[in-house]
Formats: sequence, structure tokens, C-alpha cells
Amino acid sequence: LKKLEKEGYSSSVLLCTGGPGFCQTGASIKNPNHFMPCYSCTKFNKNFNLDFEIAEFSRKQELSSKKSTLSIEEIKNLIEPSLGWIMRGDLENKKKLNNFKKNLIESSKKWDTFLTNIDNDLLPELCIIFNGYTFPEVIVKEILDKRGVKTLTFENGILENSIFFTDGYAPDYLFPIRKDKLSNSEQKKVSNYIKRRKEGDFERGGLKFWNKINSMDKKIINKINNFSKTVTLFLNVPFDTSQVHANTLFSDMYDWLLFTKKLIKENPDTLFIYRSHPDESREDKKLYKSTKNWLTENGFLEFDNVYVVDSVDRLNSYELIDVSEFVMVYNSTLALESILLNKNVISGGNVHYSRIDYLKPPASKELYVESFYKLLNEKSKVSDEVYSEVEKYFFNFTYESSFDFSEELIKENDRKYSYSLNPELDINSEVLNKFVIYVNQILSGQKTS
Repeated sequence: LKKLEKEGYSSSVLLCTGGPGFCQTGASIKNPNHFMPCYSCTKFNKNFNLDFEIAEFSRKQELSSKKSTLSIEEIKNLIEPSLGWIMRGDLENKKKLNNFKKNLIESSKKWDTFLTNIDNDLLPELCIIFNGYTFPEVIVKEILDKRGVKTLTFENGILENSIFFTDGYAPDYLFPIRKDKLSNSEQKKVSNYIKRRKEGDFERGGLKFWNKINSMDKKIINKINNFSKTVTLFLNVPFDTSQVHANTLFSDMYDWLLFTKKLIKENPDTLFIYRSHPDESREDKKLYKSTKNWLTENGFLEFDNVYVVDSVDRLNSYELIDVSEFVMVYNSTLALESILLNKNVISGGNVHYSRIDYLKPPASKELYVESFYKLLNEKSKVSDEVYSEVEKYFFNFTYESSFDFSEELIKENDRKYSYSLNPELDINSEVLNKFVIYVNQILSGQKTS
């Protein structure tokens, strides 16, 4: 914002100070009626001492008109990702589900009234919003889009200290795909980065995912040695906003998992390793029922040729890729890394890299089974063409799709996800100048994604 103001833009911050009465971040996942921490949230946000105009949405807000933009059906569709996030898979608890849905709808209506009744002359040309699918951001974006305001959403980039911006929805990561080949130095950059990830040496959004990483122990090695072949399946967090458009071939990740049961039964000489996503055990993403427990309840562990790696297990996922005949994912980014480690992949869900033909989910479940048996029986290597395309895409995704603010920001180690500005900030740095150019492109209507 400081850079944009220096370039002649005026900036303001829309700050929620309790007006809507409910939000995703402040909600208790166990109790829909738990009080919202609006006071402490407001106090925390005001401590940033922002040198910009602040527009507050408070409980004291009085609106002369009750005009609205969204229908109830639109609101119900828009809140689905956040409803899934809050429920954490506890969808059989209908009372809790309905109460959370009611809270989200009532809060959406308040946001709708507040934003719809802002005079046209007071609307910004551009609004920068987190994520785009979370609540209330999804409501804010939809209303402003309908009112003709250009919107940008943002999320963590793949590279440390990087931020991905888009005029669409950030969790979709639909960045422009480069067409030219990688140089030798760019190829080496990809190779070195994959090596770092294999060793657990990476962060994202200021969070170090692996404080400790373990090699396979005797138990799993002996299990693998008892079978002629091994296939590893990498799971996702099923309610994450990366799953909004994932379900094309299957109704959801659980449907995909149940489908793989048939393959387990038909291939008793093949070991199927199910690797739960480490984010499942993060306090801010913890599932109501872990995928390990779900797999157990659904009879997967009754098969001798199944092994489940829990989300809390620090087992090195890249070692699982190494011992696998090929890899199966729903829509995990480990699909890309598996190919760069020369392992073929079958995807079950739609995701940004589905724009690569090889990584598109099969068009039918019959074709999915056909692809599975082709990889299981033919021992085919990753083709040079596929490897080259994925390598280029991975470089594009990691190094070119986002803005790297490593020189502008300093990670605050006492708090998760928290940064401060570098006291020696160069307001005319290359990346800040690139961001201004990007904003200008958005405002002038140039296509950026």
C-alpha cells in the first residue's frame, strides 16, 4: 500500500469491527453459539497503526437503505467452502451444520446490506482480498464484482515469502503458463529446490512444515518387501479451499478413496500406502475425524496389502515416492514433484495443473482403472516430453507466478504467519515496481491470468 500511495494511488483499509456478528476465523468449530472474539480481533488489527484511511464495519453502523445485491441462493452457494471448513468433516451433525449455516447466512446479509449501500462515488477502483473463497471474503468479492469494482485475491505462493495474486480466486492458482523452454540455470534451480524439499528444508507462508523429518523404519520397509509392487496415494485436506473445483470425476476425496478399494481387492500382491496430509494435524486445520480413522472405519486396514501413514507421522513423503511403482493423488501438488522424481502419476481430482494434458483426471472411472493397470503392468517411465512440460510448469508455478517479497519482509518467529516490514525497505525495489505494473494492468483491463 505504501508503494501504491507513492505511485499516486490513494489507499484505505476495510476493517470489520464486529458489524457482521460472525466470521470463519473467529468461529468455534465445536459450538455455533460461542461468542465471537470481535473485541480482541479489532484491537489486534488496530495495533498495526496503519497510516491509511480506515473504513469500519461496526455493530453501531446505521444504514438508511436496506438494498441488497445477493439472493439467498447465491449466498448459500458462496458460503459452502467456509461451511465445510468450519464443520471439518462433521457433516452428520445436522443441528450444528444448520446452526453454522444460519450464522453464515445472517452475517452475509449484513455484509450485503453494508456493501450494497455504499455510494458509487465512494467505491474503490480496486479491492485486494485474501483468498476469495473464505468467509466473509467470498461475499465481499462477489458484491464488489457485481458493482463493477475490480478485485484481486491473494494467497501464499509456493516459494518462501512469496504471495500469489490473481483477478480470479487465489486458491485456484490459475497463473499464465509460460511457453518457452527452461534454460540450463532454470532447470538447475528446479533440481536444487526439489532436493531441498526432499530434505524438508522449506517454508510456506512463514510456516516451517517439517521441524523434523524421518526416514522409513524397519516396520514399513519389511511391509514393502513383502509385496512385489508398491503404490502410494497422497491425500488432501478434504475441506480446504483448494478443493472447491476438485470434484469432477469423483464426488469428493472420500468417494475416490472408496473407489480405490476395488483396486486393493484385485491386486493382493501390490501394497497400497495411504499418506494422510500433514495439515490434518495442524491446530487450525484439524479434521473432525482424521483420514486414518476414516480409512480404519471403512475397512481399509482389514486388507493385508494396505498401510496408512498418519498425518502426525513425520515420515519423509519423498521416500514413499522413491519406493513406489507410480503415485496416485487426488489433487496434491506432489503429483508435480513425483514426475520430477521420475514417477508416473494418476490424478483423481481437478486442480490448476490439470491444464497439463498428462495430469488431467481420466474422463471416466473406467478410464481411471485402465490407466491404473497400464502403469501397474507396463512399468513405463515418465516420458521426456511429460517431464519437460512438468519441469517447466513447476518452475513457472514456483518462481514466476508469485511476487517474492523476501527482501521486503522479515518473519516474526514468535507468531505464526506474521511478518514485519524490513526497516531497510527499498520502496523502489524490483518486485515492488513489478507489483505496481501488475496493478496498472488489472485496472486497465489487461488479461493477467
